Parts: sequence; structure tokens; C-alpha cells
Amino acid sequence: MLWFAAMAAHPGSHPVPYPPAASPEFVALDLGTSILADVPSGRLYKALVDQKLAARTFGYARGMRQPGYALFGAQLETGMDPYPALNALNTVLADIANTPFTQQELDRVKARSLTQWSQIHADPAHLAAALSEASALGDWRLFFWQRDQLEKTSLDDVQRLATQYLVPDNRTEGLYLPTPAPQRAPLPTQAEPSRLLNDYTGRATTADVAAFDSSPAAIDAQTLRAPLALADGTSIELALLPKPTRGNRAEARLLMQFGNAESLQGQRMASSAVASLLDHGTLKLSRQDIQDRLIELEADLSLGGGAGNVVADISAPDNNLPAVIELVAHLLREPAFPAEELDTWKTQVATSIGSAMAEPGTLASQALARHDNPWPQTDPRYTPTFTESLDELQALTQDDLVQFHQRFYGTGALKFTAVGAFDPAAVRSALTKGFDQWKKAPAYVRLDNPYREIKPVLLTLNTPDKANAVYMATLPLSLQDDNPDYHALYVANYLLGGSNRSRLWERIRVQEGISYGVGSNVSASAYEPSGAWGISGILAPENAERFKTALHEELGKALQDGFTQEDVQEATQALMNLRRLNRSDDDTLSAVWMNYLQEGRTFAWSARVDDILQNMTADDVNRALRTYLKPDAFSAAFAGDFESR
Repeated sequence: MLWFAAMAAHPGSHPVPYPPAASPEFVALDLGTSILADVPSGRLYKALVDQKLAARTFGYARGMRQPGYALFGAQLETGMDPYPALNALNTVLADIANTPFTQQELDRVKARSLTQWSQIHADPAHLAAALSEASALGDWRLFFWQRDQLEKTSLDDVQRLATQYLVPDNRTEGLYLPTPAPQRAPLPTQAEPSRLLNDYTGRATTADVAAFDSSPAAIDAQTLRAPLALADGTSIELALLPKPTRGNRAEARLLMQFGNAESLQGQRMASSAVASLLDHGTLKLSRQDIQDRLIELEADLSLGGGAGNVVADISAPDNNLPAVIELVAHLLREPAFPAEELDTWKTQVATSIGSAMAEPGTLASQALARHDNPWPQTDPRYTPTFTESLDELQALTQDDLVQFHQRFYGTGALKFTAVGAFDPAAVRSALTKGFDQWKKAPAYVRLDNPYREIKPVLLTLNTPDKANAVYMATLPLSLQDDNPDYHALYVANYLLGGSNRSRLWERIRVQEGISYGVGSNVSASAYEPSGAWGISGILAPENAERFKTALHEELGKALQDGFTQEDVQEATQALMNLRRLNRSDDDTLSAVWMNYLQEGRTFAWSARVDDILQNMTADDVNRALRTYLKPDAFSAAFAGDFESR
């Protein structure tokens, strides 16, 4: 694996970096940077990835209160020569003057930036973070002012400033070749946001919306659950919760499921590849066409899946949601799996696997997963070695993807959820138009994952030259999420390691400074008595023994002393606040409704959990803790550079 980058910021006593964020010049330069770094239309992607010189390219401009910088770079697969790639990157940057940016390129990145602005503005949590960031840059109004600048920045502005700033002598890279007469970029002056924004008042934003009643009963009452019948006799399960939102956006999910443990044997890599490449080209649209359509619709779309599941996550304005649904249906029904896109995807996945093979976190996680791995190698639940994954990847062909899609994709087990500003009738119509008259998929049967006793082990994995070590441990639990003990353990875990005020955090992170981070989590299936308790930490390798000692001491103290009623009341109050907050977030609501559709539940289940938590006692928590927490039964993996310490 090889990385290289070129930074547009000259070091030394006379730096010539990018202008500060509170400058009209920065907005134009940021757009130029996006044109260069866009995927897959960006010039760097076309010059390096399309030409097989790199696996990935990236680029961004860092806006700061003081003059900032832009960073362009690439990730190379092992065996690739970095010098042609670095030359190609420099060629792209040097060619801006000779090959000017086009209006189409600018419109594409400008539309994406404005869509991202709208999404942030519509989400209170993200808006608060953005305003805080703008305040750190000099004035909170910069968040709105930069939107205005985005809208009015011209192609001439972007071209002129990129030509001025992205010159060879304004870049720092792996190879430094001094020139006798360097061409210096303009020296920006310090911006004064208060003077710049003295008369700036912005403009009217979207009207305030009524407060949303996020109680479980209200959510159930407002959600439309009638399934949508299709012509083939199947139906799409729905949970549609229309409500006003800031920015008039909707958050939606589509889930398609198919096959069973037997039919999916040997299909692990193909199922993942098909889902990943759905938006890389269809029989009618290129990858760029798809991206341009999403930009036009001001929408975000994420597609992925594997092992009999495909999920589409959608964020779109209310009027555009039906069109996005129809686009998603087209991607699911008519993917083309272009050979060049498959080759690029395989290179990227191979590069990621190669990187993971040396990372403590992924090594520890895989080691534990393989220790708890009773399935045969062809089973979709099997955890492969890195080498096995690489072998499966290299053997994958375009024909494998076509055959998998033809065999498994179709109607029969479709579910759709949406929360936010949208027209339910238009959504139902778009789903009918998109999925009617399609073939049925093989019947879906959930892949079970029953509880099994696991012999505890301590696995030590050496990762040379890695500064940090990673600890991971897991304890199987014979527990389903409808068992009252699970909710008591949920509270116990919060107190033990589920927050930055927990026992583990206070002892290991705060008091002794052994670990950079430490925490725990508990989970249980909604389908069968199968769960797990997990503990993890990141630390310096030389602190490994101190970490283990402190961890086991705190687990022992919890079992011996238990938690007080005051502890439990504080924990349940914090958890209830979190649950209320989650029920007020549209994206979270859409995800939870999708889970409930699969589990056969409604928000009456959420209300039941609320009642259990609010009536939780210290006796409940301590009894469950002492029943299920078995420190000696954890299987653990320690990965780090222990040999050179």
C-alpha cells in the first residue's frame, strides 16, 4: 500500500497557502478543488484511477480562520509505481490553465455543495455544529454567507483563482525540486469577518415548523402502515410518517431481501459486489449520469448489502423523493456492472483488505469473529481470512454479478420507510411504478445466529510499527431482547462502560490515563436468545498489562459491590433522554421503523421499553449483572506492537 499527496501550501518563512475561510476567494477555490477531486467525474480520478495508476484519489480545501490549505492525494495498491501517479497528479494541477474548467463541472459541484448545505440547515444537531464551526472561523453568519457566495461564484472566479493558487511553487509534495525562478502565488491578507459582515443580514430562511410529538403513541398514530400491493401478488411493507421538517426534506430507507442459508452458499463476495456496484452504471445510465441525476434531485443515496439483504438509504427534498425512489428502482432492476467499474472496485477492495491486514483494530476484530465461527467456508455467515477474501475477490467476474442479480433480485420481501416532509400518495405511486411488473425473488428466510458456548481464549497479535494497540473482548449471552434481564443489563452496561462517566472510563481513561479510549456494549437479538457483551480499548502497547489489570479489577468491583439506586436512576434518566432525542431525529426514526417492520413491532415496543427503564431498580440491575457477567468467560484479542516494546 502506498500513499502520496501534494499540498497546496508552501512551507518556510514566506508561506503562500489558501486564503482564510472568511474570504470570497476561498469559496471559489473550494469549488475548484471539488472539481478536481470529484468521484468519478473529477480530473484526478480520471487521470489516476481510470488509468490504473491509483486505487483512489481525494482532495479537499481546509477552511481556517487564518490562511489554510488544500490537499490532493491518492491511495495506491501495492505494486503500483508512485512516480507515474505523482506525475499524473501534478500534470492535472498544472493543466488547469490550458484545460479550463467547464460550466458543467462547476454546476455539478456547486449543486452538491448547496444540497449538503440544505441538509445541514435542516438538521438541528448538524446546524448547531456548523454554526459553532463558523463561529470558530470568525462569525457564525459565515455559514449563511458562504451559501450566498456559493450561489453567485462564477466560472471565471473559479478558473482565475485556481490558476493563480494551484501553481507548482505553491505545493509541497514527496519530491521537492527547486526551480531557479519560482512562480509565487498571491499572498493573501488576514480576513476581518466583522468588517466583511458588518452590513450582512442574510435572507429569510424556511419558516419554523411545529414541534413534533415524539412520544411512541403519537409516532404510531401518525405513521401510515397499509402495505402496497403489487401486480404479482406480493406487497411492499410500509411505514410512512409524514411531518413538517426544517428544509422540507425526508429521510427514507428501502430494504430488499432474498434467499436462504442454502441458496446463498458460496455467494458472499458476489452478493456484496452486486450491491456495491448498483449505482456504478445501468443499462441506460452511466455512473456519472446517476451522480448527476442525484445532484439534480438534491438527494443523497447510499446503497449496500450482502448475505440476502440490499439497503438503500435516501435523503431528499419532499417534492423530489418520488423521483429518487424511481431512480433507486431502476438501479435495482437494470444494473450493468461495467467491466471497468468492477475492476476499479476490486482494486479498491483489495487495497482496503491489504491495509486492514496490518491494522490492530481489524486484526483483533477478525480474530475474535473467527474464534466464534462455526459455519463452513461457503456459508454466508462464515468469517473469511484476509487471504480467503482476496482469493474470492480476484476470482470474481462480471458474469458472476450478472448471474447473481438475475437469480436473486426481485419482489417478495420489500420494505420501505420514510419520515419527514413528503406526500404519501406520491411515494406509494412511485413505489408502484418502480417495482410493479418485476420478477419475484427467491423466498427470503432470515439467517439465524443461535447462541453457542465459546471456549474463552486470549489472542495476542503482533502488529509491528503500530503506535497504538487495540483490545477487544466478547462474551456470548443466551439472551433475547424481550427478556427483562436484557434491559437490566443495558443499564448495567451504561454504568460499567457505556458512557464517558462509566466505571471503566473513569478508572482507565481519567484516573490512570492508561487508555486513549475504553468502553463496553451489550446487545441481544430480537429473533432468538443470542446476544453478546463486548469491551474494547485503544492504548499504547506498553500499557497492556496495566490495562488488563485495571479492567479485571473494575469488573470484579462491579460484581462485588454492585450499583446503587442513585446510580441506576442517573443511568436510566440519561438513557431515557437519549431515547427521546433519537425519536425526534428523522433519520433515526426511519431506521427504527425499518427494524420494527422486520421484527413485527411498532413503537408500542419502544413505550414498553421506556416503562421498563423508568421502573428499573438497583436489585434488577445487580441481579442481572451477577447472572450474566462472567469475566473469565470473555474471549479477548490484543493487537499491537508488543515485541519492540
